[in-house]
Amino acid sequence: METASGRYEAEYLVNCAGAWADQIAVMTGDNCPMTYSAPMLMITTRMPHFATPVVGAVSRPLSFKQFENGTVLIGGGAKGFADRAHNRTRLDYAKLAVGASNAVDFFPIMRTATVNRMWAGLEAYMPDNLPVISASVNSPNAFHAFGFSAHGFQLGPVIGEVLADLVTTGRSEFDLSAFRIDRFERKVL
Repeated sequence: METASGRYEAEYLVNCAGAWADQIAVMTGDNCPMTYSAPMLMITTRMPHFATPVVGAVSRPLSFKQFENGTVLIGGGAKGFADRAHNRTRLDYAKLAVGASNAVDFFPIMRTATVNRMWAGLEAYMPDNLPVISASVNSPNAFHAFGFSAHGFQLGPVIGEVLADLVTTGRSEFDLSAFRIDRFERKVL
């Protein structure tokens, strides 16, 4: 429920709102310099198996994974166009073409690939690329977990455990100090 001060108070509030989490944080009285963008991915039709590990390139944008069913996921951090206000994204086909070209350079078999679909999602980012995982500083019984910089799905299970511990016991077995929501606050001298 919203109070007279404009803050949201509830028995418990867990803010896992992704690209909209900064707006929820403000409702609890917390503020943070979160940004958002639209990382793009492509997935191919099934191909003969040729790659087991996840591949990432340092010299150019490429992340690459072949699934057990033979489809290949191609990414690499290329960003599309994000319209958070309308929950929409738009692809940047020139950047997707660079990613496809990089995949062919590293794996010549990709010349025979057919891209099945392409998409962009809205993702939340913090300036240090570390997520926010903490109790609210300004609202009792509010907790935050967002800003995973496109790594949230990978961390989902452990973050669920951490949040359950924070909500039920007020602490975690992990040192969460690096992930505090107020880590970017200016210190008064």
